[in-house]
Amino acid sequence: MSLKIIQGRVFIMNSKVKGFLKLALSLAVIAVLVFSAVVGFGKSKLFSASRIKQGLDLAGGVSITYEAVGEDVSEEDISDAKYKLQ
Repeated sequence: MSLKIIQGRVFIMNSKVKGFLKLALSLAVIAVLVFSAVVGFGKSKLFSASRIKQGLDLAGGVSITYEAVGEDVSEEDISDAKYKLQ
């Protein structure tokens, strides 16, 4: 037990009340963090996860660059290779 004196009054806080207050405070902090990650604050959505620009690995894509080898590559060869890669 601990004694709290607020405006001349004595309050006795037992461990159950302390535990409840800690739980309530923890849940409030978690709620604010989840809200900020999902929705964000203000018009600019400050602290929102939607503002994070995802790289190619997180966005779920692949980037491949092909380069023709040789000097006598015709437009027909290029269009044929594009068609086969689709």
